[in-house]
Amino acid sequence: MDEKNLKKLKKIDSEIRKDRGVPSFFAAFLRTDILNKQNIEKWDLLFSASWINQKSKRKEREYIFSKLIKKFSPNELSSFLQKLDIINSKDPFIKEVTKKLGLISNDTVLVEGLLIGSGKNSISITRSFIFSSTPAIRPAEAKPSKTGFPVSRGTKTGDSPKAIGKISKPKDGS
Repeated sequence: MDEKNLKKLKKIDSEIRKDRGVPSFFAAFLRTDILNKQNIEKWDLLFSASWINQKSKRKEREYIFSKLIKKFSPNELSSFLQKLDIINSKDPFIKEVTKKLGLISNDTVLVEGLLIGSGKNSISITRSFIFSSTPAIRPAEAKPSKTGFPVSRGTKTGDSPKAIGKISKPKDGS
């Protein structure tokens, strides 16, 4: 994903924080299975928040998609977006991924190689850009790992995905 698209997605994250509050999770994933089948980079956007439920899912998808349409032209969107998923923060997938990633806020973090789930239900992710990750723990329990990548207390550092580093940090502190 190019720098221009990353900046636009980070801006959307900031706008959502101002409009609705801090999301549990917001990220762009390059899934291994999609990349291998089509040999092109198509990204999944995944958004999760505590305020999303079955009744509000459609409304929230429309809200986020309206943000995407305001920032990206139709050609830009179709060139990188595979799909947009909206999930409640209590979903087991979100709980697992935020536990593995730890607390990420006000930064964009690039993560290489992430495996979520096990067996037939596992998802292998080649690369991801994480805009927000808020694990279901108190913020005081989050601590950086030896690699500098945040993990929650009690999680083995070796269980963490390989973090490449911070991509950007807004100058305004938001």
